[in-house]
Amino acid sequence: MSASNLSNLSVSPMNSPLSQKSPRNGNGSKSYIFVKAKKYRTDTILAASVELRKRGFVVEVEQETKNGASCHFLLSLSPALLQKLALTKNYEPKKPLSHYSPLQQLILLNSAIDIITESCTFLEGREAWIAHDNSKFDSFLKESNIKTKLSKISDYFGPQIALYFGWLYHYTSLLIYPSLFGIITFAHQYYYSNIDSSWMPFYAIFIALWTTVFLELSKRNCAVNANAFGVLGQEEDKEALKKYDELTQYTKKDSRNKSFHQLLSFGAIMILIYIMIEIMLYAVDKQLRAEEIYGKDSYWKYFPSILYSVIPIIASSVFQPFAEYLTNFEGNSVEVRYHSSLCLYYWSANFLFIGGS
Repeated sequence: MSASNLSNLSVSPMNSPLSQKSPRNGNGSKSYIFVKAKKYRTDTILAASVELRKRGFVVEVEQETKNGASCHFLLSLSPALLQKLALTKNYEPKKPLSHYSPLQQLILLNSAIDIITESCTFLEGREAWIAHDNSKFDSFLKESNIKTKLSKISDYFGPQIALYFGWLYHYTSLLIYPSLFGIITFAHQYYYSNIDSSWMPFYAIFIALWTTVFLELSKRNCAVNANAFGVLGQEEDKEALKKYDELTQYTKKDSRNKSFHQLLSFGAIMILIYIMIEIMLYAVDKQLRAEEIYGKDSYWKYFPSILYSVIPIIASSVFQPFAEYLTNFEGNSVEVRYHSSLCLYYWSANFLFIGGS
């Protein structure tokens, strides 16, 4: 394959000589592995190419950098190597690689990378990674239908990344409603030259209602996307949780301990929030009586205001590691429960610290 016919693959995050010269991968018939190795002898490229072919790789491109310090290879899997890797993973042997699922393709290519990094003696200081397909990136950008775009992202990057972008699109789409109400409220404030607009209570009520609607719609949107990607209910699969509990020896006694740990954790969080609120109220009181305490001509009268503005920042930085420690202390057995508990603590604290300021 000549270098002049190479175009569609991004093989390296750095400025690699191959970054603009890579095999066309738009039809999905092949996936490629990029290898960067240190050149420590004059025949490194020849020796490495021979060994890579012996290992079952097809050397599509081989190239030396301009300074001669390293050499780059672009590889694909031969049918024999593909069949061997598939059998080791208990997959049904198929040809070509594109006939496997995206996850299986990723596993097979990573297994091939293990062969390169562990067995190829002629490649000193070697690095290897799976090359990205620029034609697929272009298809993500050109696709106008959000459902089709998320489906393509799920096939390429996996459902977790696609679910994140699905949530982000849903969130930004719904932000238009509070932004419009906010612009109207700001115009009212500007027109009457009064920041304490009579519309502010209505705006606050609208934001509270919008937040509730947004959370409920987000749950529905996430469920729809998860169903489309074929992962709906996997975190809540009772059989999977049962097997997980068996593997971690999660007994009824552990369940009682977990509930007790959660109660202690919640109590500790509430005590910490109470202490922070008392400190903030103390700063507010000092701020209101600053001139009375320090005198009108003293610079110390500004100290309570400075203290009050700094307290929320300090409180948030102190609270974060404390919340993480207590969430770990709870012993949540599933990742989604762990993150839900942690988000609840973060949200409640930041609402009080930042909102209260």
